[in-house]
Amino acid sequence: MTEQKRNFKLTAEQARQKWVEALKSGEYSQTTEKLYDSFNNGYCCLGVACEIYQKLEDKDLGARGEWDYDEELPFEVQEWLDLSNSCGQLIGQTGKTNLISLNDKEMFSFEQIAEVIKEGWVEYGFSIQTEDVD
Repeated sequence: MTEQKRNFKLTAEQARQKWVEALKSGEYSQTTEKLYDSFNNGYCCLGVACEIYQKLEDKDLGARGEWDYDEELPFEVQEWLDLSNSCGQLIGQTGKTNLISLNDKEMFSFEQIAEVIKEGWVEYGFSIQTEDVD
């Protein structure tokens, strides 16, 4: 088994800094229950990560409508940010204590979520294991 990594323009640390900046920018309106809400043109905190990934890495995740109802990060964005899971798991917490719950259930503002990320309360360590093929 080997770990396969994509090549990105930014390091994970740089990507997380850009994500924090985007959350604090006021450029994105906040929504819940999905990455992007086309009806209200709103994003959850993870949807903002998808948007900046596309802009900064010149990658296409598909039309927003294709991930309109998704709640969890695509693997490539998870890897870009080096998150341990697609929900943004918080350190020392289990189950539903993650960035999704802060955004959707606890109603944290983007500014508050940005501080959680900036202060290092999110688990890092992306890993996908694949079988070696000879």
